[in-house]
Amino acid sequence: MKISAPGLKLDMILSDIVLRDARPVVVCRMGAYDATTELSREDIATFMRCMLRPRTFLAVVRLLLSKPRGAP
Repeated sequence: MKISAPGLKLDMILSDIVLRDARPVVVCRMGAYDATTELSREDIATFMRCMLRPRTFLAVVRLLLSKPRGAP
């Protein structure tokens, strides 16, 4: 995953999703930094709404079924 903003480009590597105080927290590395993101109810609702769009869902399925980069 890449994060882009004016004047900033970082690779984001997702490591895990853990529970802290019964709330999901994304654990990742952004550039040289370890990072966490606490997900709110609204974040999860937005994510689900976006993922359930037919074109988005199909793109994700295609990506999951594709060969990994560098695979023969």
